[in-house]
Amino acid sequence: MRIQIPDQDTVRLITGSWLVKMVKSTLRIVAPNVSIKLSYQYPSWMQIDAGDGSTPQFISDDYDVESFVHMRRKIEEVNLYVTILEHNNGF
Repeated sequence: MRIQIPDQDTVRLITGSWLVKMVKSTLRIVAPNVSIKLSYQYPSWMQIDAGDGSTPQFISDDYDVESFVHMRRKIEEVNLYVTILEHNNGF
């Protein structure tokens, strides 16, 4: 017996390194001296961080990716933020 899974039910496992590669590819960042930091913020109505949701939640490992994906699926206001860093002369 073969089971068909509709496209909308397909789950893609996302890891931190895979997400970084996907974002760099989407933004066409190819320079070797450029890195990115990924983060998201809670909406202000969630009453987190003194009620303003201002503290960014940095995505640094697979658990953080999973947390972001779960939040994003349920709360549309949770957006991915990308910080682009250019490293010059080892700094």
